[in-house]
Parts: sequence; structure tokens; C-alpha cells
Amino acid sequence: MGYITELKSKSKGTRYKAVINIRKEKEGINYFATETFNSKPVAKQWLKDQESRLEKNPELLSIKVGQVSDSMTFGAAIAKYMDEVTDYGRSKKYTLETIQKYDIAHIKICSLKRLHFGDHARRRISGYKNANVEFEPVKPATVNFEFQCMKSVMDYAELVWGLDVDVNEYEKAIKGLRKARLVGDSDERDRLPTSHELQIITTLSYLDYHYSKNPNIPIHLIIWLFIYTGRRLNELARLKLDGYDEANSKWFVEGVKHPDGSRGNDKWFIVDERAKPVIAALMQPEVRKRMLSKGGNPEYLVPCSTDNIDKRWRKYRDQAGIEDLKLHDLRHEAATRLAENGQTIANIMQYTLHDDMNSLKRYINLDIIRKNLLEFDEAIEVAKNSKLSDIL
Repeated sequence: MGYITELKSKSKGTRYKAVINIRKEKEGINYFATETFNSKPVAKQWLKDQESRLEKNPELLSIKVGQVSDSMTFGAAIAKYMDEVTDYGRSKKYTLETIQKYDIAHIKICSLKRLHFGDHARRRISGYKNANVEFEPVKPATVNFEFQCMKSVMDYAELVWGLDVDVNEYEKAIKGLRKARLVGDSDERDRLPTSHELQIITTLSYLDYHYSKNPNIPIHLIIWLFIYTGRRLNELARLKLDGYDEANSKWFVEGVKHPDGSRGNDKWFIVDERAKPVIAALMQPEVRKRMLSKGGNPEYLVPCSTDNIDKRWRKYRDQAGIEDLKLHDLRHEAATRLAENGQTIANIMQYTLHDDMNSLKRYINLDIIRKNLLEFDEAIEVAKNSKLSDIL
């Protein structure tokens, strides 16, 4: 039923492509599945597992790609959901793509039971491994987010496609897993960058940007845009130039994150005066030209993909040896600086566009007000007069 092809590459070495290709036009069967592995025994095991699954569930052979059916696998349902629904962020997109690699993705969506969810949670907590992937152990909050993404697909399949999905099994599983503390809410982060860390990242990016032709993303400017605007990454990459009202110091941003979905949740936010020199720097012709060199949309202030911005940020952060600092922490830094400058919760919400006042309380109830914080102009001046050997 299946076969294995040996693939040789100078960069990746020898790999093995397992393929199942069944075509019977008279019977309406056109089934194709493939995976590539580093080990031939693992590829053989995958074929064996797939063939066994098809023998037990022959109806899978007659299901066309993208066809809604009670017999469709959870993985197929996720793929179709992602084709039809696009209103989600990077984290959910990555999570949905990853779930399709887990064993639970091979279960029929209408046959999912609490034991499947329980098995998935235990394996993720202890470190997940199957023929396709291997992941390190994760925290209960990560498992919780995966289940939230799964629930989105199950709800959609039931409400939109009319499938008989047993959501009650999911709810009971979650209740039990919470009691067992295998799923849980994320810990509240209080990590903020130090002035030293901001300076090192600014300098590394500045030197790389000005002394190399490769990087087209000016992270030394973008991180300060984060700090002075308080935007999320997805929002920052969607700031349209025609949405900027410089005279009234405000900017219109589309699709602000919201528990009920970001579509249509378009708002104005106040632009801090400290952000204006950063915006001006990003608007310089040479900077614009380099950012647009990879085919970005000239309508946006930062015409770069969110993935590339995040990758470039992580490169400089890791080069600097900085641990446990995320790009999203710069949004927390933005809110904290506003609070330290005496802004009230209501005022801060006009900058950051938080919907929940409670989520901002930790920025207001500060035990220590930091002083002599690094600012954009000083950071750039230091970067201009630095050498790579001084910081590495």
C-alpha cells in the first residue's frame, strides 16, 4: 500500500520519504499521505501505523481533501478550519499547525473522547514524542492554550458544518485535567528589560544594520516603537501610514486583539511624543527602501512580516546572552513607563488599548519608581559610537 523513497541532501544528509498513494477512480478513491523522516525504521513504522489506521477505518479512503464528513480526522478538520477562518494571531496559527502533528490529530473529530484529551495532556506535560515530532515538557498553561485552540475547531465543526461533535467529552476532560493541574492559566509575567539589555540589543542591531547589507529590518528602531506605542507585534505590523494623525497625536489601528475576536475591533490610540522621532527615523527614504526590499506593503509603517521581526529580535537577544525576555515584554515596559510618568489607568488604556482595567493595575501599584531609564536618542547615540568588540 505504501512505499519509502530515499532522499539525499548535502545539507540534511539522508532522509526517508514515506508515501501512501491509493487511486481507484471507479470506487471514487483518491488518497494520498506522506511524511519525511531522518530514520528508515521510523518511516516504516509510520507506514505501518497509517496502513493499520486505514484498514480499521476504510471510509477514510473515500473522503476527499477538505470534504466535511463525520469520518474526517481531527487533523483534517483543523486544516479545513484554517482554510475557512483566518481571524487569529500567530500563536494560534502555530499551535493549530502543531496539533496536526500529534497523534490526537488522527482521531475522528466526532469520536474524540476524554481519554484522548487526557492522554494528550499527560504526554505534553512529560515531553511529547511520536513518529513525527519530539517536544520538551511544557507547562500546564501551554497545554491549556492548545486545548483552547482545539475547542475553537470543535465548536466551528459543530455550529458551522453541523457535525456531531461531543463537546461534553471535552468539557469533562478539561474539568478533570484542571483538578489534576495538568492544565492551568499562565503565570503573570513581570519581566521587564533593563536599560543595559535595551542598550545591547539596540547596539547589536544598529551595527549589524549599518555595517551589513543583509538585515532589512531595523530592530534598533522597532524595539523603541514597541516601547513608546505599547503595540502588540501583529498590531505594529498593521499600522497604516494613512491611519496616522500626526497633528492630533493619534493612530488608527485595525483588528485590535479582543476575546471575542479582532475582526472589526478597530480603534484609535494616542501616540506618545517620544514615539515621533522613532516614527520619523522609520520614514527615512533609505530605511523605507531596505524594509520594502523583501516585497513588503508600502502602505504600512513597518512593511515587514511578524515572523521576520520576531526572528531578528531573537537573534540579537540571543547574541547578547539575554535570557527570558520576550518581544511582548516590551509592551509591558510601555505600560510601566506610562504609569511611572504618572498616567492613570484610564489614560494608559488610551495608549495601550487594553480592554480590561484589572490587567493594568499591576503597572499602577508600583513599589519602586525606576529612574534614569534609557531613552531612544541616548541608546542610538551610544550605538553610533560603539564597536562590536565592545559588547561581545
